[in-house]
Amino acid sequence: MRIGLHAILLLALAEASLLATAGLAEWEIRTPGGALISYVDTFLAKHGVCLRTARPETIHMSHVEWWIPHRNALAGKARKGFFLFDETSRSALLFATEQELNRAVSERRLGPPSGARMTPADGWRQVWEPVFAQRCQQLNLPDNPELQAADQATKAQMRSFCEQFQKRPAQ
Repeated sequence: MRIGLHAILLLALAEASLLATAGLAEWEIRTPGGALISYVDTFLAKHGVCLRTARPETIHMSHVEWWIPHRNALAGKARKGFFLFDETSRSALLFATEQELNRAVSERRLGPPSGARMTPADGWRQVWEPVFAQRCQQLNLPDNPELQAADQATKAQMRSFCEQFQKRPAQ
């Protein structure tokens, strides 16, 4: 009986670990108009990085590769092609080429971009770099109880990570 219960427990744990992913991979940023660019486990398999509203069933663009904010709009590229998303009406137009997209931005008089062109890597950095920077500052405090309780090898790894992180050029 005991072996059977242990086997069930091990199978359950193994199955649960297959479904889990690292939380640090997820990120979500809000666009100037309130939409969300999401890299969230719930949507990844079907939509990849997606442009959506707060309602999970409303995905406006799947597999987004890059985006640029404009006044009341986002221009970008996704697997389906180049897109222009109107943040007011929550509608998207698709274009075959970047030149057609740029022409649509110009025709709609959206003006110059209101921010930098961003990729999923930029989204991750925007969300997680401040967290890492703050945590490294906390760990460098001499009276930090977390560091005092850690063994020398762990302390060295933590300091090494923070040094490497702080040496990275700003993106």
